[in-house]
Amino acid sequence: MKPFWRSKTFWSVLIAGLIGLWNALVPETGLPPVPDWIITVLAALGLYGRTVAQGPLVVSRASGDTRTDADRSRLR
Repeated sequence: MKPFWRSKTFWSVLIAGLIGLWNALVPETGLPPVPDWIITVLAALGLYGRTVAQGPLVVSRASGDTRTDADRSRLR
């Protein structure tokens, strides 16, 4: 399984969150806001990334995982 940070969905969500933060700070900083259509495009890319994903969304656990192999196979 590839690391989460190599996922298209992760980067779309991260960039959309940073743009949201940028737009929230616009009144205090006087910087120009990011247009709403950019956030819409990022949302579409995030959905596309999730649609073409090869595996499930999984967060790996530490070595203290107590689930059996049968439990893991049901999750796949």
